[in-house]
Amino acid sequence: MSFVILIPARSGSKRIKNKNLKLFNNHPLIYWTIKAAKKCSINDIFISTDSEEIKKFSLLNGINVPFKRPKKLSSDNSLMIDVAKHFCKWLENYGQFKNLILLQPTSPLRTWKDINDAVKIFKKKKADTVVSAYDSKELKELTKLMQIDKTGDIQNFTDINPKNLLVRNGPSILISKIQTIKSGSFYGKKIVPFLMKKKFSIDIDNIDEFEISEMVHKKFKMDD
Repeated sequence: MSFVILIPARSGSKRIKNKNLKLFNNHPLIYWTIKAAKKCSINDIFISTDSEEIKKFSLLNGINVPFKRPKKLSSDNSLMIDVAKHFCKWLENYGQFKNLILLQPTSPLRTWKDINDAVKIFKKKKADTVVSAYDSKELKELTKLMQIDKTGDIQNFTDINPKNLLVRNGPSILISKIQTIKSGSFYGKKIVPFLMKKKFSIDIDNIDEFEISEMVHKKFKMDD
């Protein structure tokens, strides 16, 4: 089973300017995903970007940047599945790969061991898709939900039973068959979870999440 890693990293960001290049514990945010990818068991790693700065940084770190991502796939409204399909189309002329591992730079707490373990699960379970997640039992807020009416007043209390529920963490790691992606979806018939701890499942979307991730990263010495 041949695997290829794709790291999607566009230049724009609504809430954090130049997020992928913003310093995160002394290195650009994208560095931590590049480091984890290079240390895992997969050799073929590519970055899809519209940014010359990200391209230069990636090349300096030994990562392939085979093309400049089109503008239509680099906006806030662009869909990740379209970015992946664009890459898979290019990949047809590069080599024979069957499975794609998507690693978003906004999940710097994901380690190379996580990537390897997710690949092992993909193979062992003969999955069409593996998606990282955490157990909803760690999400205490599920038992504190309140429903409001049209006026904004609390109507009733809603207690969701977290049993058998998982929460996608970005996802931090997404592995899918390339044939499935080409059909227009990341998710095939057999979808298997790769469980991570909630504290390592932060998907950075705003400055608060950025700063919390930095603290967790430092506390658990994840730069080793």
